[in-house]
Amino acid sequence: MISVIASVLFCAAGHLVRDGWPVLGSTHLARACGGLLCLAAALVVTGASLEGLLFGAAILVGFYTDMKHGEGNNATTLVDAGYLALSGATSITPLALAAWLIPGGSWVAALAIPAAAILKPPVWFLARRINTYGLPYTRVAAVAFGAAVGAALGVIA
Repeated sequence: MISVIASVLFCAAGHLVRDGWPVLGSTHLARACGGLLCLAAALVVTGASLEGLLFGAAILVGFYTDMKHGEGNNATTLVDAGYLALSGATSITPLALAAWLIPGGSWVAALAIPAAAILKPPVWFLARRINTYGLPYTRVAAVAFGAAVGAALGVIA
């Protein structure tokens, strides 16, 4: 259970860094640093195994396969919801495929793809609506989505 909590925290932090906080001056550096935090999550939850390396690498790849990243972040229209759903599905696809393809992997892991597509729009819309503390809602949403990825990683590992 402790490893799953650590996975949630590391992935939440990784997604926050990938989203641009703190400012690192480069999108690629933000992806790399965020990916390292998510790799740490994968290694913790898998007991520093080869699976953990594969899962961490898959999350980093997902930072690059994320189609429509940054589009739909206004979270005000159905078009935004579509962009966010596409972003969620395409960013989680490498992790879902890695979990499905490893020896002993389950086809259930492939369900992470539609789950991410369904989850991302409401997270962004809700973060925008509850933005009462002056925090940039995209940061709040990135942390929430990252935490969900960390929890999923804890389940599939």
